[in-house]
Amino acid sequence: MFRIMAVDDDKSYLDSLVEENRFKPHQLTPIYQVQETENIPWLLQKIAEQQPDIILMDISFRHQSKEFGITLTGIIRQKFPRQKIIMLTADDPIVGSELVGKIERSFEAGANAYLSKMDNAEYCMEAFEEVFVSQDAVASDALWKRILNSFKHKKDAAHQHSKLTPRQVEVLQQFSMDKDYSGVSEALNITQQGVAFHVRQIKIKMKKITIQGLVAEALRKGLID
Repeated sequence: MFRIMAVDDDKSYLDSLVEENRFKPHQLTPIYQVQETENIPWLLQKIAEQQPDIILMDISFRHQSKEFGITLTGIIRQKFPRQKIIMLTADDPIVGSELVGKIERSFEAGANAYLSKMDNAEYCMEAFEEVFVSQDAVASDALWKRILNSFKHKKDAAHQHSKLTPRQVEVLQQFSMDKDYSGVSEALNITQQGVAFHVRQIKIKMKKITIQGLVAEALRKGLID
């Protein structure tokens, strides 16, 4: 069992990881990182105390400097040279040069690997295993080549990422019954923040910006009744 620490400023995403027990049976510690300067010593202290096997680090922090997660990765790498760090991004995994640039800068800062927040649990587990057993402190050239190749594979298999999960279909089904966020939260026994996270992921997959648009598209495709 791995000790995994997830560092993000998106509380709804962290809540969803906990509620869905996404990385079972591994032990997950969510770290809600919001302050740029004051919280860095606190974060380093948490890492020293908990000694995670793997840190999941969000690349972009909405309320901090751009790519603040990359800055944190560099700081962590200096303090803990052997720490395994996997970068996370909510960016569309089939987008090309901009995302590749972010990943390149992440590896320069000391990251070991990259995952999209849209990757399924099975894929994430495989990444944990590979990073954990690797003897490299930072990503090898071979790993970087595999990641670049994965963009091609993901682009060829983009339909897999566009498919909604059963939970996401349930969320849309509830919204189609004229329920608000509170109603969906109660019906599915998840927090409203968890509902909000699922909605953001559905919007990315379905390329719509409103709940009404999502429901209409789901009805058109026969995803919901």
